[in-house]
Amino acid sequence: MPITGRPRNLIHPVRLLQRTLLLLVIALSLGGCASWAERTWLKAPGWSRGVLVGETTAFDPVPFVLLETGETVVLLADKDLDTPALMLVSIGRRGEMLWLKTYPVEIGVPEEPALLWDGETFHLFWIGSQSVFYLPVDREGEPHEAASIVSENYQASEFDVELSPEGRIALWFAGPRHNPGVYAKPAGNLEARSIPIDAKGMRPQLQYTEDGTLHAFWIQHPSGYEREAFLYGAFEYGKIPPIDVQTIHELDVAIAEVLHGPVFTLDEDYGYLLWSEETRTGLSAGAITSFLLSFDAARPEGDWSEGFLRVPVEYNLPFDEFPAGKLPAGERVDLASAQLPTTGRILDYAIDETIGRESIAVFNVQADFLRRKSAWQIGALFVEDGASTSYQLLSFTTRESSNPLVRLDPEENIYLTWLERGGGGRSRVYLATTNSEFRSAVNQIRTADVLQGVAESLFGLASGVVLLPFVLVWILAGIVVIALTWWARKEDQPFLKPGTLFTLALAIGTYWFAKTFMFPDIFRYVPFSAWIPIIPESWEFALRFGVPLLISLIGFYVAMRFTYLVQQRSPIFFMLIFGLVDGVMTLAIYGVIFWGEV
Repeated sequence: MPITGRPRNLIHPVRLLQRTLLLLVIALSLGGCASWAERTWLKAPGWSRGVLVGETTAFDPVPFVLLETGETVVLLADKDLDTPALMLVSIGRRGEMLWLKTYPVEIGVPEEPALLWDGETFHLFWIGSQSVFYLPVDREGEPHEAASIVSENYQASEFDVELSPEGRIALWFAGPRHNPGVYAKPAGNLEARSIPIDAKGMRPQLQYTEDGTLHAFWIQHPSGYEREAFLYGAFEYGKIPPIDVQTIHELDVAIAEVLHGPVFTLDEDYGYLLWSEETRTGLSAGAITSFLLSFDAARPEGDWSEGFLRVPVEYNLPFDEFPAGKLPAGERVDLASAQLPTTGRILDYAIDETIGRESIAVFNVQADFLRRKSAWQIGALFVEDGASTSYQLLSFTTRESSNPLVRLDPEENIYLTWLERGGGGRSRVYLATTNSEFRSAVNQIRTADVLQGVAESLFGLASGVVLLPFVLVWILAGIVVIALTWWARKEDQPFLKPGTLFTLALAIGTYWFAKTFMFPDIFRYVPFSAWIPIIPESWEFALRFGVPLLISLIGFYVAMRFTYLVQQRSPIFFMLIFGLVDGVMTLAIYGVIFWGEV
């Protein structure tokens, strides 16, 4: 009986093409909708997911305070509204938004916002039109009074505020680089006249100890721009100059260099400074060198230790328990024992100001991203006894992450905010913590998280398929081998004949050689980790080697299904089908190694 119609195991080419195009359209659409995550996973164990708090147009660290009720209140700035405004956002103990209040800013654009909480009042500070503004707000978010200028007629481009153990505010501010000068308000009296501290000073930083001593740090920037001095002084509460100021470090900064930082903090025994020097011009343009300096807080004029600051550059880090750590931060990388490639490309420092046995500094680090590329991510460095001890890589995003800020609550849980930059001059603000209640609530997998993962994975798969021309090169390599080994087989020869097996084995081997030559990191990349960064470490080995093998087995089965199993004994046709199936699946999953982003 003649065979009519088409075989049941074949799919009509036009219909197959239509289905493929539909899948790509859906994937691209879903991927576009999923470009911002409401909750984003961190790489380091022990942390909650980052919760989306809101958006900001200020590329500054996002300040926040921790209330005794467990709330986290975040201060955002937005200049793109009809009237520039500041916003207070309250986040509950389980990551839910409780309330939001908006405060229009009538003068200037709000920059470098700061926030304090004294148990009864939120104290909002910011810079606008080269002045420091102040606005007190009650617990419900209602202003006590109109915003006022507290820097008088002085030019102000930077400031720091700190709350004493008694709840009194200390405010120091400084002028711009072309008109430096550090000034201070008498502690607890923002209405008093500002007191000059250093006519050449810049970048003041303050920290109180439990006994009420105010520790102040600033840099001295004399005219000529040749040399910077790091100055430190500690004095009793309410007593401003004369104070005993010590020069704890000096460095030469060339005109072509930019100084990032330093940031300053104290623990129980040591003071720490972290900073970076970036070269902007010349043959070394773009070079960044980072430093960590520690000194005896009781004898700042004595010996100090300075060293290069370098952290692991890889994103797949060997996190493990760190018994020596005092902060409950979860698993870390032990810097003393880790043998890993490192980088000193570090910017955007922030450091916790809680006096304790261990301190944590967070910063922007240019880390590896999917092997072939690098991306600015958020890292955390732990320091104790005058030295760095351990490290965590926190963010893992294709977009640039930057401007972190870190705080500890009374139980030493760590809280972190950072920016993930987008288009149009806007950034999204995320909040994450090691607090167990917050972590257990926001780490639960929801339907929205599943849809988000599916959308991002489909978008990544569609992006990889764009590299399809590479597959043709791999297939061509295999077909050339088949053509050159014609002598080893006869025409219309069954699959199990030695000549056919030899030809196809050599062709598939050549195909694999061409594929791994173009994608040398194929066995080092963990499949799907570009979209799902929470893959357990115990799965990584199986995924690295099992997924490429599974792809080839699928390709082999499909090729057999359409050739030798239906008496179509063409090695070239077999190689063509095998290469298309294997190649498309390979590029869909591993194309991110080439792109470096999804």
